[in-house]
This record gives sequence, C-alpha cells and structure tokens, in this order.
Amino acid sequence: MSIRSGIRVGPRQNPRVGANVGYGGGAPPSVPATLTILTQNQSSTDGTSVATAAFTPTANQVCIAIVAAFSAVSLTTPTASGNSLTWDAIGSVSYDVNRQITAFRAQGGSPSNGALTFDWGAIVQTSFIWVVLQYAGADTSGTNGSGAVPQFKTASTTGTSLSVTLDNALANPTASTTLVAVGSASTIATPDVDFTQIFERNVSTNTHRLLGQVATTNQLTCTTTVAGSQALGAIAIEIKAA
Repeated sequence: MSIRSGIRVGPRQNPRVGANVGYGGGAPPSVPATLTILTQNQSSTDGTSVATAAFTPTANQVCIAIVAAFSAVSLTTPTASGNSLTWDAIGSVSYDVNRQITAFRAQGGSPSNGALTFDWGAIVQTSFIWVVLQYAGADTSGTNGSGAVPQFKTASTTGTSLSVTLDNALANPTASTTLVAVGSASTIATPDVDFTQIFERNVSTNTHRLLGQVATTNQLTCTTTVAGSQALGAIAIEIKAA
C-alpha cells in the first residue's frame, strides 16, 4: 500500500498527482482523512439487487459507497444494507434515461464482516459498478457519517466535458477532501488536472463506466472530459477531516 496526500490506495489505483500543504507557524492544521478502497467491482448480470464481496469496515471510521447502475426499464434510487451499519443516501444523479449514480455514507462502533447489498426494489438493472471507500481521520460527529459530509453536488449533461462545483467553501481548506464520481456512457473519462484518479471501472454491456477522483488542494470545481459527445453524470462530495 502507498499513501499520498491522505490517499491510501492499492496497487491497482495508481494515483497520478500528489499535493503537500504547508503552514506558516503555530500549530499545524488538520490533515486530510486517509482514504482506503475496501472493495470495488462490476457486474453485467441482470437483477434487482447486487452484492459486493465481503469486507470488514473499521470501527468508527466513515465509509462512502458509490454505485452506478444501468436499467432498460426505469430509474429509481436504490437502498444499501450490510456490515451491521446504517447506510444513508447522500445523493443520486441520473445522466440519461438509463444510467444513475448513487452515493451512501455509514459509520458505526461495531461493524461486521460481510457484503454490502444495493437494492432497487422491483426494478431490474442490467449492469452495475460499485466501490466502497473508508476514511480514517474523517469527522465522526453526527450519525452514520453525517459529520464527514457537510455538502454534495450533482451535475449531468450530454457533451464532451462535465463540470460539477460544490456550492460552499470547504469546511477546512487545508484538510477537506473533494471526492468526485463521474459516469460516462461511452468512452473512458479523463480526470480533472487538479484531481487524482483513484478508480476507473467499466461494464462492456451497455458501455457503462465509472471514474473516481479526489483532490486535497481546496478544489470546489471538478471538470472531467471525454472523447466524443455522450451522456455524463457526476456527484461531488466534501469529506471533512476531524
């Protein structure tokens, strides 16, 4: 494992950009929460629900789960359950009539090993992409990770680029992380130059892709580009450090 600017990734994630934040005297400011990817994968098997591989969250650390789904029937916001945690929806974005991204947060004192299940009720989905992240050093106030997520913003368009901008200044410019998940309907997306790519997954069925990127350098806006006009959707989430 390697750590860069509060981002912990496995060998598959290969970050491109790092950042170091200095301070001018006195006590040092808080540092960004350290990110670990607990599990990620995709599936092209039809179903009304999908389950991740088993994993064990760390007690009292904030988890963020992101799932992208394609449905030929209709779009509906899923629920998430598992690991003896309560998973609250942060937000959801639809970026054409078939594709949707939803993010969840959770935190608890006694999480258990097991799978996280995303459920769309009676609505059949034909492909899925998911990733579960964990933040050590994030704000643990509130309930189910609410203190660590002071704001989020969604955006969607059809074109060759998509920008998403958080509405408010970061809670701590030197210690808040901006996490952005971007879905694309055709080609691989290129991350914003001020962000570090942490994952990219795709399902060839339905040409369904999901890109994850983070910034620890006080970034409110993330612009992602693609080759060729297509449907794009994004959710940006501020992760506040303790």
